[in-house]
Amino acid sequence: MDDSYEEILAQSENHEMIDYELFKATYPKYEDHNLTKIDLLIIKTKYYFGNVFFYNLVTYFPFVIFMGILILLYCGKGSLIFNFGKAIVASP
Repeated sequence: MDDSYEEILAQSENHEMIDYELFKATYPKYEDHNLTKIDLLIIKTKYYFGNVFFYNLVTYFPFVIFMGILILLYCGKGSLIFNFGKAIVASP
């Protein structure tokens, strides 16, 4: 399997080194993949921050900000809605 992957890498121009490292991390039991657990962690971390992190940030960050704003507006004791309602009732 490793030889066939090497052939695919040789034929394709768009493979980066992280692809090969991720392959090694996915199949660490091969005799030529002498990787420690620290190596596996580093490879998977580089892959995450290089390929997945931006997608997760763009996908989930606006939702978290939106929910935080809602919580501050509606649930806080000193929230804008709470104080706004008192101001209307208390004014003569």
